[in-house]
Amino acid sequence: MTSEPLTLTMTTDEVLAVLQVMGASTMNGLGEPLAGLSEHDQAARLNAGAETLLNRGLCRIENDQLVMDDMMVAFVGASLIPDAVLLLSALAPDQTSDPHYFNATQYLAVEHLSPRPGVHEFIHLASEEVLVNRLEMLLAAVAVDTARAAQPETWTIADPQLNEALQAIRASQSDTAREIFAGCGLSGAQLDELLGDLTGGTAWVAMAGWGLREPSPSGGSSMIIYIGQHRYWLFSPCQDAPGDLLISNPDGKECMKTIMRLAAPLRELMRASS
Repeated sequence: MTSEPLTLTMTTDEVLAVLQVMGASTMNGLGEPLAGLSEHDQAARLNAGAETLLNRGLCRIENDQLVMDDMMVAFVGASLIPDAVLLLSALAPDQTSDPHYFNATQYLAVEHLSPRPGVHEFIHLASEEVLVNRLEMLLAAVAVDTARAAQPETWTIADPQLNEALQAIRASQSDTAREIFAGCGLSGAQLDELLGDLTGGTAWVAMAGWGLREPSPSGGSSMIIYIGQHRYWLFSPCQDAPGDLLISNPDGKECMKTIMRLAAPLRELMRASS
């Protein structure tokens, strides 16, 4: 039986207090909670965060200085400046999202998420197996879906064109989106299904970056999976045409494999540190 991973739950103000000690003001998944506040109100938020950390025993005062709990510093620090990161986020038709940041350094791997406004969770990924289990749990509905069969056709679209088409769909300008996708070779029932699925389906957005602690990041990649009524629509980078995206209709298992490939840099770091 696999034990539950160690999880640290913190408020936004507590995270801000830790970041202040680290010389930072924000991080991935936090946004800009102090933006627009007066210096007085910013100080109040930071002091409130430090006070609750003191009350929880997650920091102490020594020689008039705040000394943070080692585990908390490690979890937040790995999320602040990771060597590699995988962002996996569900995007609903109403544009609400649920981002999960999987962060790894050569010493530690941590998942960072916000289960509700003002609350953050840092989950220790103690092994590659724990990372895979977390990804599989998030994508369980995708991986086991057999109703949407894979289709052999593929199409190519330039990244700016896709952004323009998605913006048109969000603005209820379906004719503009139809014209863009028709120019990529989609037609008939396939084009109708694509427009319907992009309008009413849930999207999984996955973005990966690695070599982030180097002077120049080593690389990155991204993909989008739309879960439509009839098909999965995968938008992934073209290997032989940088800047273009390949549109394909994989099944659920292939979608899962594609995301797992994006997680490869994290898995390599975790293997090296085990």
